[in-house]
Amino acid sequence: MACAAVMIPGLLRCSVGAIRTEAASLRLTLSTLRHLTLTSIMKSKRKTDHMERTASVVRRENNLFHQGRKH
Repeated sequence: MACAAVMIPGLLRCSVGAIRTEAASLRLTLSTLRHLTLTSIMKSKRKTDHMERTASVVRRENNLFHQGRKH
């Protein structure tokens, strides 16, 4: 194997370059996946907060409506 690398040094360089490129691509993919996951979690929390606020407003209006009907 070492003889082939000595005779064809460009082949070895291309192989190493391909491995580095693949590793960088994988790292980018994992980074992107992590970013998308965190973004999704943040959106989910914001959506939950919005739904809780909406439910709170509806409960408050419902209580006011029922208090007005009692009198």
